[in-house]
Amino acid sequence: MLLFQNFFLAIVGIALLIWGAEKFVFYSSNLAKRFGISDLLIGLTLIAFGTSAPEIFIGISSIFNDAGEIPIGTIIGSNISNIALIFGISCFFIHKKFEVATSNIIILILVTVFTGITLFDGEISYLESFGLVILFIAFILALFSSENSYVSDDKSSEESLIKISLLLFVGLLALSIGAQLAVTYSEKTAIILGVPDLIIGLTLLALGTSLPELATSISALKNKQNGIVIGNIIGSNILNLVLITPMIGFFSYVKLGREVIYRDFLTMLTLTIFFVIVLVFLRKYDLNLKFSYFLGVGFVFSYLAYISLLVGFI
Repeated sequence: MLLFQNFFLAIVGIALLIWGAEKFVFYSSNLAKRFGISDLLIGLTLIAFGTSAPEIFIGISSIFNDAGEIPIGTIIGSNISNIALIFGISCFFIHKKFEVATSNIIILILVTVFTGITLFDGEISYLESFGLVILFIAFILALFSSENSYVSDDKSSEESLIKISLLLFVGLLALSIGAQLAVTYSEKTAIILGVPDLIIGLTLLALGTSLPELATSISALKNKQNGIVIGNIIGSNILNLVLITPMIGFFSYVKLGREVIYRDFLTMLTLTIFFVIVLVFLRKYDLNLKFSYFLGVGFVFSYLAYISLLVGFI
């Protein structure tokens, strides 16, 4: 009975996530475009911050509950699912070339590599945490230096702006509550089944906290806003690493096993490299339909293979 109750509440959370994502993408896009901000920057900032909220909440909660392996597993697993699953699914719909700032790609690579260096000895020091904070600042500066924003000539009423902002907040609130329900009750289900903390983070929690990214990506793809999809994945993956990892280093202590580097981090690094290669290609060329499908199948299959690998470690 308890298992069924937890599963039902997790489904309710997922439904709330999808509804909130629809509202959040629509109204954040409307609000930002009033000021001439592109879809890519919207994805890299507003939506990336909003959809990374579940990972941040889990990080804070885990620090207070002295469960360091859970947030590490969650952020690595979430980044893996963002690329392999969400971008993999997106490849079936993204065929046209578009511009992605070189600085954002470089920062994604730097943050990923530096995180690997940070985790290599199984501990996260104050100095390493500070280094990730510096990279976060560099990311924010790079965003706005690469975007030539202008104020829109749209003279909509102040009431309209307030309404859009309020509905944007409602969408974000639904995302946060939905993610919390989905993650909390998925975790309780896993605990009943006796699954280890690290595996919980890498699988159920990672997938649960990636649901906002998945839901917003599906919504953006329906509206042909490819820039939001790519910006959301880049921004969310960077923020997961530069915000949550330093929190653990500054306020908690965790000793990680070697499998975190040799199994989980290397999987994330490999997928990030392939993701970057595809982005560089998309800056200059359209994707052939068959090749796009091939990429999508390849990324999704890699996610399924990784999950199968984890099952062998339970």
